[in-house]
Order: sequence, then C-alpha cells, then structure tokens
Amino acid sequence: MKRIYKVILIILILILVFQWLDYKDYFNYDFKELSKKEQEVFEWKSSFKNHLDHRKAYKKHFDNEKYKFPRQNVSKIKLLEKDKLFRSFWVTRTLKSERINEIVALFNNPNYFDWGETTWSDEDVDYIFKFYNESNQLVGKIDMCYHDCRMVRSKPFTPNIKYGELSFKGNDKLFKIIYKLDYWK
Repeated sequence: MKRIYKVILIILILILVFQWLDYKDYFNYDFKELSKKEQEVFEWKSSFKNHLDHRKAYKKHFDNEKYKFPRQNVSKIKLLEKDKLFRSFWVTRTLKSERINEIVALFNNPNYFDWGETTWSDEDVDYIFKFYNESNQLVGKIDMCYHDCRMVRSKPFTPNIKYGELSFKGNDKLFKIIYKLDYWK
C-alpha cells in the first residue's frame, strides 16, 4: 500500500512540475536568436577604446530590421507582475490588441534607453513582458527590474535597448503603460 502512495505522489509531483514548466512556456517558444557570428559584433570589449567602438557597433544596428525585437509578428502580450504582498507569486494581465504595436515600438526605440550597465539578478525582476505569435508561441521576453534599478533585458537580444537601462523618458512611458487600466483586458 505504501508503494502505491509513493507512486501516486510521484505522479502528482510530475504533473505539477510539467504544469509549472508549461506555465513558464518551456515547451512552447520560438525565439529567433542570433548566430554566434552575429553575436560577436555585440560582445563586450575590454579596453576603453574598444568600449567606445562597442557602442558604435550597437548604434550602427539600431535601425537594422534583422535585429528588431522580437524578430516576429506579435499577436499577444502578457505582463507578469510580482505580487506586492507575496513576492514569489505573479499576477498576469493581457494587453489589449490595439496596444501591441505601441509596446513593440517602445522596445525597438533606442531613445527610451541609456547606456547603463545591467548588473542585476533574476530576484530583482518586477515585471516580465511575454510576446506571443499567432501560433501562441512565446517569441520574445523582456525581464524588467523597474522599482529598484530601471533595467531591462531581452530575449532574443536586440541592440536597441543598449545595455538595458531605461532612460527617464522610457521609464515614464513604461510606467504609464503598466499602470493605465485602459491598456489591459
């Protein structure tokens, strides 16, 4: 009888793990990542002169369609927000379809970002924007440390967000989007 309970418990745990993985979109994504050769252009250089050249490499590709985020058509955007009371839980909202292009354009506009460095961890993430295509596959993701550091990181990579720091203009724009009720279903 104990063996039956153990088997049932293991099956329940596996079901919960697979549901959690499905919720995290581990089985349903289609990121258009850069090749190794394409990534080399954006890799960090160690000297100050190379640092300046590094910024030039980013700037050179700001308007390049090849590096636009998320490199696919977006039909749905979800915002996951850390629960204020229980920091380990997430609250999900879906963006109204007429606002999708506005959000995609924001993350492709380098004027909304500064050159601040991205030294923050997963625990600092306050918001996650998830971008889905027509097949409901996850095609892009923006992690955002909003309240403490004004930083974002994207998957797939785009040079348009520079090193990830939101400018004051970008910070204000995102604040209005996140907290405007008429943007969300």
